[in-house]
Amino acid sequence: MAELVLTQSGLEKLREELQHLLKVHIPEVKKRMTIAQQDGDLSENNPFITAREELEVTRFRVAELKLMIKTATVMKKQDSESINLGDTVVISINGKEMTFTVVSTLEADPVTKMISEESPIGKAIIGKKPGEPAILVTPNGNQDIKIISKK
Repeated sequence: MAELVLTQSGLEKLREELQHLLKVHIPEVKKRMTIAQQDGDLSENNPFITAREELEVTRFRVAELKLMIKTATVMKKQDSESINLGDTVVISINGKEMTFTVVSTLEADPVTKMISEESPIGKAIIGKKPGEPAILVTPNGNQDIKIISKK
């Protein structure tokens, strides 16, 4: 298994998901299974079969989350001038200003402006300092990125 590096908030999200699965989701699925069992023959009882399969998938996810939480390394916010995992940056591409937070691939969510360190923009700006030139590599050609600031 590759090393899992997360921000502190990313680790907390994993813990929250684990607690939700253990305290809310699994009990709900077990309740559905119990209700479905009352309908008799389980071999052709689709609600029971579906709930049993969902419970199996959920238990696998619980095991996966426990392992990730146990083995994750939390990236401490660094005080260096260069951009690192966990930093929020303001950049400009083709005159359009954007603000992103650079996170691990597991935490990435472009909708909420959380970009992966392995995304094209992440790769272009990691290790760079505000004011330093960066190149965004895209299928349509390279573009210049202006790193305006690091928050």
